[in-house]
Amino acid sequence: MESALIAPQVHEWALRSKARIGKRLNGKVQTSRRRKLLLVHLDGVPRSVLERAIAEERMPFLARLVKSGVYRMDSAFWGSPASTPAFQAGLLYGVRHPNLPAYHWFDRELGRVVRMNVPKDALSIEQRVEGLARGSLLEDGGTTYLSLFRAQATNELAMTSLANLRAMVPDLCCQFRGLRAVSRRTVLRYIADLVQDTWHAGLDALRWVRQQGDHRHEIQFMLNRFAVVSLGWGLAWNRALIDMVRGVPAIYLVFGNFDEVAHRRGPFSAQATDELFDADQALEELYAMARTVDEPYDVVLVTDHGHVDSIPFEKRDGRKLESYLMDAEPAPLSDAVTSALRDGREVPHANGEARDEPVVIEASNFAHVYLSR
Repeated sequence: MESALIAPQVHEWALRSKARIGKRLNGKVQTSRRRKLLLVHLDGVPRSVLERAIAEERMPFLARLVKSGVYRMDSAFWGSPASTPAFQAGLLYGVRHPNLPAYHWFDRELGRVVRMNVPKDALSIEQRVEGLARGSLLEDGGTTYLSLFRAQATNELAMTSLANLRAMVPDLCCQFRGLRAVSRRTVLRYIADLVQDTWHAGLDALRWVRQQGDHRHEIQFMLNRFAVVSLGWGLAWNRALIDMVRGVPAIYLVFGNFDEVAHRRGPFSAQATDELFDADQALEELYAMARTVDEPYDVVLVTDHGHVDSIPFEKRDGRKLESYLMDAEPAPLSDAVTSALRDGREVPHANGEARDEPVVIEASNFAHVYLSR
């Protein structure tokens, strides 16, 4: 049945790629694990979008997997906010309650705002999570690509790795070795595609700015698309294929392209739909290699949270949420309500004692209001 799921040309490509990679290897990874795992994380892809893509066969390979009965879709309630940091902490470290409320929040333990796209912040949080964990999914020779946490992986392609460039840069150079054995494109073709993608992304940004009348966030969005979509995913996908031939025991591969686009353009936009189609092609090639190598891999697909079309608060009200909450004269609250909001703590006396200033953190689809630091 599995042979019918993979297109013949993809299967033949996997056989050729496996042979080319094998010729360049100095040996296979030694591990005590008896089963191999390829874990692909479709970041930010909601179930509703997947079901629609399967029904309309916009992801034809995934549709074949599900409709054949070889795979089935399942749901899980994680008991935590729908955010990537909390999900990855639980997935990679097995921590049931990692206490990571979002991607961006005010951390009382550190006494400052934390942003998970800042490497030093991400590293601080990972060290905290490691203190709660008994081990890691990637210990004993695993690798990770484009995740927030390194989780004891043997390579340095995670957000936390950026906090130590001295260690990351040499490892990154090593990661480029052997890519020609997998890639279907020449170097010139790759550069041409990169220039074309960047050009189209720039035109899309101009159209969006004109439509919205707001240029904020577009530069960051384009930089993220270039780093994650154009460069990062290509490297990560190639390395995952090489790792399977090497016999790496556990591979954690994050497909963040859809999430990057959906946050800015919406989950049902044409750009987001294109990313799903590209992901589907990559999944078929990964699956083909996973079944072709000498020690086949268990391939598991997961997603952590979803997206919904929405209108930003600022666009609806004409000002930021913080301004809305903090600038207007607040209505007086009863003693009972004040006590409840302060979690039972006493209200400071008005004798010159400094009061805690509330903190408002706007974090993409979340907003956090801290009444006390």
